Amino acid sequence: YADVPQTDDSTAQDWQAVDRRGLVIEGPADPSLAVIDCGGKGGIRLESKASFLSGVTFRNFLTTKGSGPALSVVSGAASNVVCDAGLLTGTVNQPCVYVGDVSLVTDAVIENLNGTVSGCKVANVVGGTLRRTTVRNCTATASAMITGDASSGGSRAKFEDCVFTGNTQSGSSIFSINRTDATGCKLGHNTITSKGYELVWTQESTLTDCALTNNTAKGTLLVNTVWGSGGTRIKNSLIAHNDNGSWAAVFNPYTSSRMWLENCTIAWNKSTSGAAGGLDGVADSYDSFIDIKNTIVAGNTVGSKVIDTSAKHKTYNNRRFTYSAFAEAAKYPDAHNVADPLMKKNCKLKRLSPCRDTGTPLSWHEGGHDLDGNPRIIDSKLNLGGGVDMGCYECPPGTGALLFVR
Repeated sequence: YADVPQTDDSTAQDWQAVDRRGLVIEGPADPSLAVIDCGGKGGIRLESKASFLSGVTFRNFLTTKGSGPALSVVSGAASNVVCDAGLLTGTVNQPCVYVGDVSLVTDAVIENLNGTVSGCKVANVVGGTLRRTTVRNCTATASAMITGDASSGGSRAKFEDCVFTGNTQSGSSIFSINRTDATGCKLGHNTITSKGYELVWTQESTLTDCALTNNTAKGTLLVNTVWGSGGTRIKNSLIAHNDNGSWAAVFNPYTSSRMWLENCTIAWNKSTSGAAGGLDGVADSYDSFIDIKNTIVAGNTVGSKVIDTSAKHKTYNNRRFTYSAFAEAAKYPDAHNVADPLMKKNCKLKRLSPCRDTGTPLSWHEGGHDLDGNPRIIDSKLNLGGGVDMGCYECPPGTGALLFVR
């Protein structure tokens, strides 16, 4: 049992410790050497901006109406913590890890959690930041597994360089965000077991430098549900090799929804049924809006047929496919008709790809990078890949000697 002082006993029945004085609690570099056995209750709650916790493992915790999360950072910060083999149960939205307004949890691991009853989450970020955290091999039921939302004060939730892998969800989404910014996050090898639910549900949120690959869902892969109040922006991201039960990999379904895609690659996703395997939306009578720039949509299938985008897009009054590539682009006068973008299986462009140097410059390209961290604009003066490539990866220029003949 870790040596953690009890600074306030008003909630002792629910928590092992509550810190309101700004204590610094540091365990060893290996958090497995400092184990807090929660005894079927909550763990530690931090309530001061000066509070800091690191180097501990939480086990045997129970998130229910009568006990709090294993780790609740209402205010302060926590680093290098592990939540392992706990039980998520009860009838309220009680998470294993809670990150409050302008608070931080970083370099954490949340694994092997078992959610048995509707209403409990693995992680809930409300106006705070979850950074470099791995959530793996967890199960949850009905309520979304990992959620983010802005605080009452307006601070947006942030997920930075997180990895969500090997998780199983039934009856809801694995990643559900509203007024949230996700940057550098990777979702891979996750499974949705209930038909009609999505891997990622977004509203008024951004996904930047993210990769969603090798996931399985019986519903859609990514859904944007906004009724004209902001929308979702997806930038420099990869959505590939996912297996959907129905609908498309990226779906913009609702009345007056707004979605922007910039330098994304949506490729080799599979759907058993639906209008398209790659990108789908609703008819123009719903006044939906999709703005797609420098984006590759290729190789997506419905059953045995390659159908990248739905026919419904032909009727959009508010659709823009600017400098984007897919085989059906002939339907859209402002898109590029590229029968084959010549990509490798890892979705990187081959050197002879027609998508090289054919994108349109955007404000973030100067000094910006691709999904691998390579510069978007390499050297326009020498014409070495000076243009911007379509998709989430920039093809580096070839190397060799220049031969001048006079």
